[in-house]
Amino acid sequence: MSFHRPGTRRSPGARALGALPLLCVAACVSGQPVAFSSPLVLGAPSPTTGAVSVFGPASASASASASASASASASARATAPEAGFFHHDPNHTGPVHFSHPIVTESPSPDTKARLDLEDANLPREEDSAATRRGARLELEYAFDPSLSVAVEIPYTEIEPDHMHATGRLDTVRLNAKYAAYPSSDPNLLVGGGLELGLPTGDQRLGIGSNHVFELEPYVDAGYKAGTWEYVGFVSAGIPFHDADRDDEADYELALDLSVLDQLGDRTWVLCELNGVHVHGGEEDGLDAWTLTPGIKLQPGADPSLQLGLGVSLPVTDDKELHARTVFSLFKHF
Repeated sequence: MSFHRPGTRRSPGARALGALPLLCVAACVSGQPVAFSSPLVLGAPSPTTGAVSVFGPASASASASASASASASASARATAPEAGFFHHDPNHTGPVHFSHPIVTESPSPDTKARLDLEDANLPREEDSAATRRGARLELEYAFDPSLSVAVEIPYTEIEPDHMHATGRLDTVRLNAKYAAYPSSDPNLLVGGGLELGLPTGDQRLGIGSNHVFELEPYVDAGYKAGTWEYVGFVSAGIPFHDADRDDEADYELALDLSVLDQLGDRTWVLCELNGVHVHGGEEDGLDAWTLTPGIKLQPGADPSLQLGLGVSLPVTDDKELHARTVFSLFKHF
């Protein structure tokens, strides 16, 4: 999903989360309907097309019937959705859909593949630094506009100062996401989900864990106002481990916020605030927040293929990184 801390719940590519109070920014409704295609929400045929002519009295002329049939066929093609659950085409109707930020997850269920690459400078013990590089593949499948499942497969490499780099598989994560669309506001999405982290890492190397299962329920919301998109996630990460391990956190509370604006047909700019609070364990009381400005581009004519680039910087005294660059490739189906 998004990038998180090494050796804890997420690395590279999980949501950075936090527990400071949040006052969401109110957005003004633009008055323009948000229109996206969905295979489950199809436009109704036009009442002025040839429904009567096609099925009308047998005395209708052959030429009139042929003309009405052609008109009905054109209308059906105009209202039929593109391939995929959420094709990024404003000329098609469907539930409100949110773009993917760089660090924060999108609240919209999608059918997509995503590849993230990161390079981060990390603070280490005794002020010695280290570099973390990683790649993460996410595969998500949406059964319909309200439900999707996903798997995240990350690989992480850590290179301490003056030492050889060590890399391996990080925590593999399974995710189920749900979204609801209140009828009172077509620009609003509310939802939530559940993530399960598997012990596929190696805690001795500072890359995930080889003995901790992680359960993370979350709630999310998104709101669109014209070209602006506002997204928020709140989650609680609960590790399941041996009770006698005092170095493990009892839980983590986390927060993601993202604001995105579409500048043109192929360009988006965004800014994200991500934080995490740790309770228990050797990092008890940690409150670390980062700010990530970024940009997304559609490189060609295909709107289902997008690129993203973001730079994360710490904004609190507690630091999980000095700086991080994230490059993302999105392919929607």
